[in-house]
Amino acid sequence: MPRTKEQFDQIRTKSKANIIQAALKLFSLKGYHATSTNAIAKEAGVSAGLMYNYYSSKEELLVDIVNSFFESLAASVSKEFDGNRHTPDAGKMIDLLIEQLQINAGKWHLLVSIVFQSDISGKAKSQMDGFYFHQQDMFVLYFTEKRVEHPQDSAKVLSSILHGAFLQAAAAGNMDELMLLRRTVIEKILTNGI
Repeated sequence: MPRTKEQFDQIRTKSKANIIQAALKLFSLKGYHATSTNAIAKEAGVSAGLMYNYYSSKEELLVDIVNSFFESLAASVSKEFDGNRHTPDAGKMIDLLIEQLQINAGKWHLLVSIVFQSDISGKAKSQMDGFYFHQQDMFVLYFTEKRVEHPQDSAKVLSSILHGAFLQAAAAGNMDELMLLRRTVIEKILTNGI
């Protein structure tokens, strides 16, 4: 019996998800450059030719992984926006990011181990930087709306603290220090700026 369009779509979705999971695993274990597209295809249980139907290169695959990850983070943070408000509540935005870190701890850990390899794609790093600077811009708006003295400096400090804390939590797989930081230092900065 011939397959339906829906069945083909399900197969494509599953194959692509398998490729992404295999790439995350192998990039993390072997390193980006030491991982071949053939190894990714084998780990994913697909042919190399099929993999090239989804991704023209290993770099394109990595960029897609990073993009989809940060797009899902941005989508979770966008919950904080509504039609009448242009500035998110920074505390809720941070809590949503922490929640996403907790829910996707394994993926965060793999992504951090991949993105910070010295030989990794500049495009992947630029995605991470783009997210960081967008987050910082949101904090500038937040501190400006709160009429905090030195809103840009407060946003830079808060973004830097969060960036470091998220990376440490993702790399170590331990949320305790991040949660302590959120309740103490971050709360003080959110309330008063620097």
